[in-house]
Amino acid sequence: MFRERADFDRSVDIVTDFARGQDKLDFRGLGLAYIGKTGFSGGPQIRADQQSGMTILQIDIDGNKGFDLTIRLQGVTGFGAADLLL
Repeated sequence: MFRERADFDRSVDIVTDFARGQDKLDFRGLGLAYIGKTGFSGGPQIRADQQSGMTILQIDIDGNKGFDLTIRLQGVTGFGAADLLL
């Protein structure tokens, strides 16, 4: 669960036990929009990319088109909007 802007400190978090269909990442209250693989365009956004058998989430909380937090979901493929609470 990520609730405070202070949680977005340009760090990389690694999640090893995320189960699609059972778990959800909770970003409610932060005004994030899910943009899939699309590049950041400004505004609070979260994007997902698949690499080497994992999903990499990149979050731009301040709208400057840069990563404010990266989350690596080990062993997770096919990640989508249904895996998020926004």
